[in-house]
Amino acid sequence: MEKIGRRNFLKLCGGTAGILTLGKAANEVAQASVRPGENVSRATRRFRQSTPTTCQLCHARCGVICFVEDARVVKIEGNPEHPGNRGKICAKGQAGINLAYNPDRILYPLKRVGKRGEGKWERISWDEALSLISQKLTTIRDSGSPETFVFQAGTMATSPLVARFVKAFGTPNGFASIPNSDTNRLIALNQTWGEMEEVSDLANSKFILNFGANPYETYRYHLPVAQRLIEGRTNNRAKFVTFDVRLSQTAGRSDEWFPINPGTDGLVALTMANVIMQENLHDGDFIDRWCNYSQDDLKSHLGQYTPGMAAFMSGIAEEDVIRLAREFASTKPATTISGAGVSMRHNGLQSVRSIFLLNAITGNIDSRGGYCMPRYFPAKEAGPEPPGNDIAGGLASTDNFPFNSKTLSHSILKLIQDQQRPVELLMTYMFNPAYSNAANRQEAEVLKDEGLIRLSVVVDIFMTETAALADIVLPDVTYLERWGIETGPAMGMVPYLALRQPVINPLGEARSFEDVCIDIAKKIGGMDEYFKFRTSESYYKQVILESLASEGIGGWEDLKTHGVLSKGGSPVYKSYAARGFSTKSGKLELFSDSLAKAGMSPLPDWENVPGYEKEDNEALYFVTFKWNVLTSFTAPSKWLSEIVHDDALWMNVKTAEELGIGKGDNIKIIGPAGEIETKVRLTQGINPNVVAMSGQVGHWEMGRVARAEKFISDDPDTRFVWWGRHGNGVHPNSIMAASISPVTGAQIWHDNKVKVVKV
Repeated sequence: MEKIGRRNFLKLCGGTAGILTLGKAANEVAQASVRPGENVSRATRRFRQSTPTTCQLCHARCGVICFVEDARVVKIEGNPEHPGNRGKICAKGQAGINLAYNPDRILYPLKRVGKRGEGKWERISWDEALSLISQKLTTIRDSGSPETFVFQAGTMATSPLVARFVKAFGTPNGFASIPNSDTNRLIALNQTWGEMEEVSDLANSKFILNFGANPYETYRYHLPVAQRLIEGRTNNRAKFVTFDVRLSQTAGRSDEWFPINPGTDGLVALTMANVIMQENLHDGDFIDRWCNYSQDDLKSHLGQYTPGMAAFMSGIAEEDVIRLAREFASTKPATTISGAGVSMRHNGLQSVRSIFLLNAITGNIDSRGGYCMPRYFPAKEAGPEPPGNDIAGGLASTDNFPFNSKTLSHSILKLIQDQQRPVELLMTYMFNPAYSNAANRQEAEVLKDEGLIRLSVVVDIFMTETAALADIVLPDVTYLERWGIETGPAMGMVPYLALRQPVINPLGEARSFEDVCIDIAKKIGGMDEYFKFRTSESYYKQVILESLASEGIGGWEDLKTHGVLSKGGSPVYKSYAARGFSTKSGKLELFSDSLAKAGMSPLPDWENVPGYEKEDNEALYFVTFKWNVLTSFTAPSKWLSEIVHDDALWMNVKTAEELGIGKGDNIKIIGPAGEIETKVRLTQGINPNVVAMSGQVGHWEMGRVARAEKFISDDPDTRFVWWGRHGNGVHPNSIMAASISPVTGAQIWHDNKVKVVKV
């Protein structure tokens, strides 16, 4: 080999540097001409095809732009025209690519050939799959027992056409799963002001009380809420106070954090309301005009909630409760937010109503910087709608008590008990109860029982824990391959209509389940009046054209080009002044007749969680939390699972010392429905009476990436799944009781007690 001298070496380096500099300059020139919504390929220097659409990996439904090269999505960015996320997306949104191209994705219809759960499948055609399902539905309809068809859609499902199909068939047992934390919250809001959502105007607020929510990491409207919280704190210097049992990222970024005792948030809120009323810091004019309960009667009711009582039960000092009540009432505008830490308990409904009350008595209702009603774009249905309630478990009606449970096995067993006959057809769509429901081992046993469920059909993208127990599995498309619309609620207080449109063709033989529903409806007949469109695209096009025409803005092509349309303008606050609230009285119903009929206190009230008063020095309150990069659905993403793939138990240092547990020890958690083993993470950032654990890892299905298994595939990254040597975590739902509120039907997640022992 020829020796290279120092001078020649420097010449070579200089030449190479020139080439590198030239390449850098070319890239800078190419990127300089790129406008928002455009992207240039590093390899070819050509503009990539870009298509705006709407993400579907959480409830925020952010606007995104997908960049396609050689018919493959290579990059996902935020859509700067979308008024919700305004050009930003989170890690989950970027990782949507992983879900579409995961090597273990289901791409063909499958039929089991062994016993349920054996994992033996054969590939079948769509014709065969739809014929089997259609024949079963026809038999059910002809027997006059439509209730033996049970349908459950998950939170990530695209539902308008699916809901239309279920309603048109006529089964009363169609359920739309809602987020685990939301059942009590939705009912509480519905009973109080006739809406099932709220939008805290955080960007314009000056004082924000946060009860059990974690918007900096995970929240039901995630990124758009986090953006506006940051704006409010930056631009308005808004004070931000958090009550949470755990030092979350949100608690750590708050001006004040109180590690409140579990289940006492409502008590603290009612005590603050009492202080405000007794010291005449309330807005009497607003209460007299817009609440259905008088000031004097409300003062009398709240008098029982004293600062001393709140301090004793919650662990928060009397002076802090009084001080914060005065600050909240005297700072304008102010608002509250609440989350799973409040609503996922037995007293969750009343706790949400109690927090709502703080906004009502201070007049911070639907005002700039206050607690606002949701704004939706008025989307119009395409053609006549089938009769019956939406598939939302009865939540559409304020008088429809008791509410149906979202725990599938509970619903199935109740149906069998009431009707004295099995479920003839169970169909689950993007719903995974064998993993995500409480006491999921018992859930799996019900799903596996062929005597209870005659035919089980699962529609999903992956072989989930529930799909593995089915008879037929239908391959759904990802949100990158389907049509849909989203209408809010608008975090910026101005309604918009966003489009979800395919950016690539469906992979393999995957099909949008909405198109499948149209095909099944035509096969079994009798529903032609409600299915006059051929495809989901034609359905959404008709809906969109009618909706946009009624508002006088844009059109189909405009929406496809921009991904979102809005009438624009500034927010209009205090909309209730013109039309009242969406309640029977037209006022805020602090006194709820419907709750009284259901056997609950008609006024915002507090009662201790059952069992909390029992002294057990060894038992700890067990709560779960979410990571900012994961949901139970995103585990097949290689990018996200590499970041989070384990779930140690959070425990207070003092508590661990008392139990003889040290840093990093292996521990066993014994819960009401079973036991699991994991490691412990010691911290000062948790209430000493509480232990906490995440709930998005520990899959035993969902593909090899979700199981942290290294394998060889067309994707070279699957050979480098390094985190498998640490395991893929454990899932806590198996030890949690399937505890259902008898009134609301809500799963009670955060009132479990556990014992922790060193292994």
